[in-house]
Amino acid sequence: MVRKVCVMRVFINGILCLLGYHTPPEWWTAMNRLSYIVSKSIAEVMYPPDTPPWPSYEDADILREIHDFVKTLIPQKRRLIGCLFAFTEVAPMLRPPFRRFSRIPIHKRLEVLNRWDSGRSYFTNQCAFSIRMLFNLAYLSNENVKIAGGMYRRN
Repeated sequence: MVRKVCVMRVFINGILCLLGYHTPPEWWTAMNRLSYIVSKSIAEVMYPPDTPPWPSYEDADILREIHDFVKTLIPQKRRLIGCLFAFTEVAPMLRPPFRRFSRIPIHKRLEVLNRWDSGRSYFTNQCAFSIRMLFNLAYLSNENVKIAGGMYRRN
């Protein structure tokens, strides 16, 4: 069973490489390339670098926080979050601008998430809520964000 899972993971990563998904950093071991690219795309939208005094997603190291959180989950929940990221990547291809989430310009990505929040579909509402909750918890767990928000001061 373990060998079958490893072969499947290699196959999926090969397909993702052919589709243009970059190789994630070495520390990104809990999930695949698609999850890394989607995580980075969402983080760029939610925490841009031009919002002083708040740290950007790179300064807050959101991607590592999300990875560390997902790594602690049991495999079924990890797959569920992977499915959430996969849905986030391909869902915008069903409506204009008919592109993958990671290929859409940043201002349009925010429109997609807002459309999911305000839509009539319970499923897309819950997906948008889950994405925002996951990223907000990862962002607020960073020490620099706590300092910028006045939650506590460095000694």
